[in-house]
Amino acid sequence: MTEPQSEADRDQPYKYQALESPLHIRLIHLLPGKPDEDIRLRISHELLRQPEHPRSLRLSRKHLQRTLPPGWDVVETIEGRFIFMNEPDDASSEENEENEESDEGSGIVHTWKHPDPTIDPELYELPPVNPAQPVFEALSYVWGRQCDPVVATIEGEAGECLGNIKLGKNLGKALRHLRYQDKERVLWVDAICINQNDDVERATQVLRMSSVYQDCSRVIIWLGPEKHDIGLVFSELAHIGSQVEKTTNGFIMSSPDTTDFRWWKDDVPVSFSDEVWSAIKKLSDRSWFHRLWTVQEAIMANRDSIIQSGDAIISWALFRRAVACLLHKNEMPMARVSISAMRSIAKNPIGATLAHTLDAYQARLCSDFHDKIYGLLAILPPRFASEIKPDYEQPVVELYKSCFLISKLLAVGSCVAVLEIRMRVIAPLGFLIFLKWIHMAGECQSTTPLDVLLYTMSTKRPIY
Repeated sequence: MTEPQSEADRDQPYKYQALESPLHIRLIHLLPGKPDEDIRLRISHELLRQPEHPRSLRLSRKHLQRTLPPGWDVVETIEGRFIFMNEPDDASSEENEENEESDEGSGIVHTWKHPDPTIDPELYELPPVNPAQPVFEALSYVWGRQCDPVVATIEGEAGECLGNIKLGKNLGKALRHLRYQDKERVLWVDAICINQNDDVERATQVLRMSSVYQDCSRVIIWLGPEKHDIGLVFSELAHIGSQVEKTTNGFIMSSPDTTDFRWWKDDVPVSFSDEVWSAIKKLSDRSWFHRLWTVQEAIMANRDSIIQSGDAIISWALFRRAVACLLHKNEMPMARVSISAMRSIAKNPIGATLAHTLDAYQARLCSDFHDKIYGLLAILPPRFASEIKPDYEQPVVELYKSCFLISKLLAVGSCVAVLEIRMRVIAPLGFLIFLKWIHMAGECQSTTPLDVLLYTMSTKRPIY
């Protein structure tokens, strides 16, 4: 039995203990409790060990293609699974055009199984998710306003009170919904697991965040409380997501598990009610879809990850595929404009150019301009990202200047492209500062006149 905690103990702010090494992280143990009870946590320091992956026999898509009989092709989905497909030629397609309600009617075959039964499934099937040790879930959420905070009590191993931590309202609501009543839950939450008052630690832990979100057992994307018929929306989106797959080269196709073969077609309309469309619009207005840090957190998330709003839950994989399918349609109501905010999560930017990545997410919001770079490190080109050393004490202007010079040094794009992407990020600082950097890079032979560059920077439009 633990001793009662005094009010004096509860009023003391929790004092962070330094992490043992840059390879260590903190985890919170969300202690059990009922919905109306105070939030109680235990904090542990853990060495984040990379998961051990046994030597894989799995072939690449290119090598797998060589094992297929004539007429068959293989594509890879954004979740990493292979789909084997056999589609008729154009003549056969015309003959079956009136019977496209099913795979059988159209003559199209999409399957998860290799057409040659003698091929070992280990050569093409995805291995199970193998999380790092210790096993934990990572929370992706929006901090929101920090006024009128929720107070969480930090307890020691013996249940003694070690002080308190003040949490934003959104995080407080998330922890109450995620808390079990009969057992603890182990989570990584940036606001608690990183000492926000220590800029040196923040800089070090930023470099660990890609590993945290990639190697956890799953990511929980918290959108906020349940409202606006979110359960109905999740149900509709889950159905669409189960009917289609998105390939790594950006195509939408029918899933081998589909029960409605025509969903993938861009000319097949979406028959949602006005009620559902209205709820989807309100969903797309949630802050999570407009913040910068959530981008890499979602992209790093594995196929077991989920999106949660209140108690309503949808698979992250199904949600992402459904959004991609909706955006693929030729005819959509005005809600399509609204859900364009979700477009970036339906993409797979890993391997994209520096210019493309910075441009794709330049409108995302963050509270610290350092994070226009740091918040995307996990998905920026590795050669560029490896040269960036997070330092929150460095003036923002100096950070952007170093990024400009690194871009130029590594030749990650044409000079004009480098100027363009720098403007996309640097615009808040004013274009006069940027002009000084152009002067520093004077040896760059740009064919774009200076007046065009000035116009581009002043209007924040890209150069083509």
